[in-house]
Amino acid sequence: MTTWFSLDEITQGIDGCLVRMMTCMSSTGIQTVVSFNDDTSGTVSGMGNVSIDLNCNDDSEWTYMRNGVTEVITTISCLTA
Repeated sequence: MTTWFSLDEITQGIDGCLVRMMTCMSSTGIQTVVSFNDDTSGTVSGMGNVSIDLNCNDDSEWTYMRNGVTEVITTISCLTA
C-alpha cells in the first residue's frame, strides 16, 4: 500500500547544501519500502520506519547515494505491507 511520508523536512547542511530528510513509517513488525524512480534507482527497506536523506546537487536536483553511486531522484514512494 502506498502511503505518505510521516516526515518530510528540508534543512541546510553545514556545507550550505540542502538536505531533505524523509521517513516512511509503518507499524512495528511491518515491512516498509522506499522506492526511488519507480524502482529503477532501487529501493530501501526495513521493518517499521525507514528514513532516507536526499541531497540537492548543483543542478537543483534531489539525489540519493547508495553503494557509492549517486542517482538523481525524480519520484519517491513510501510503501507498506
